[in-house]
Amino acid sequence: MIVWKHSCDTIFLLETPHFYEDPHIFTSASPIFLVQYLKFPHAESQFPMPIPDLSHWYRHNLDPIAFRVGTASIPWYWLVYVGGWFWCAYVFKKTSREVAGRGNENHLIACQSDFLLWGWIALILGARLAYIVFYNPIHYLQNPNEILALWNGGMSFHGGFAGVALAAWVVSRMRGVSIFALTDPVALAIPWVLAFGRLANFANGELVGRISTVPWAVIFPAPFDEAPRHPSQIYEALAEGVILGLLLFYYRRQLLSRPGLASFAFTGFYSGIRFFVEFTRAPDPQIGTMFGLTMGQYLCLAMMLIAIIGVQKLTNTEEARPK
Repeated sequence: MIVWKHSCDTIFLLETPHFYEDPHIFTSASPIFLVQYLKFPHAESQFPMPIPDLSHWYRHNLDPIAFRVGTASIPWYWLVYVGGWFWCAYVFKKTSREVAGRGNENHLIACQSDFLLWGWIALILGARLAYIVFYNPIHYLQNPNEILALWNGGMSFHGGFAGVALAAWVVSRMRGVSIFALTDPVALAIPWVLAFGRLANFANGELVGRISTVPWAVIFPAPFDEAPRHPSQIYEALAEGVILGLLLFYYRRQLLSRPGLASFAFTGFYSGIRFFVEFTRAPDPQIGTMFGLTMGQYLCLAMMLIAIIGVQKLTNTEEARPK
């Protein structure tokens, strides 16, 4: 970071090595970082470089609230959680015949109903706990009264993933069914929930991308720096949601033909896709990057490892069966 001082003001410049070599790099194709001049009203007259024209980029102005009932506000993000529950219930019903070959269909449906309840609760708890532990532990140690303030945001997909997996394991052990009879249908459903979840992130103006000058960049207002950024939420909605969802849907019969294959396919593909898309997403400011990678990318590497081990075990089991 370069710090340039003039009078009583301090202007922070996050720049590339070629920033001073090309004063017009603001409009070049190279990655750039813009001066946060809007935070300093009279900086334009003091700063030696031309201030870029930001008018041709879309300025985010979406309302994160879906609708209001009296004094209660219902955000888009929480509608995704509720809608996701119903979508998973629908996918369970549509796939029950393919999965029923693994046990009694009526018993399996009862187990799936239990899993829908406890899995949803575990999803919320796991997502919140993981965010607190991995992303912002110091803040919540200093402000424990905010731990339950879910309406302020702070949920981790990886924590939700772990919570759902744990709930599936507990329900499967208690009800005497295969854990994959619960997780395989969910694996087919989740990408579409993720797609709408990322769109809700975009509506909220959160989890923004890194600064960029691509034509489709978006300017996110405060608390961000008014610089154009990658709409990484849209990238994730398309890649982790639509593309992955279509891929799993197209091969659904093959994936459901072997217990566990759909679960590990989702785990591996999701983690791989997000690992690369995350390079366009701004790191969490309280953490930054570690050896060039974000916390989310490290957690994706752990998910990749789980997928690789899981597929290897499935392969070994298949090979060990008598021909």
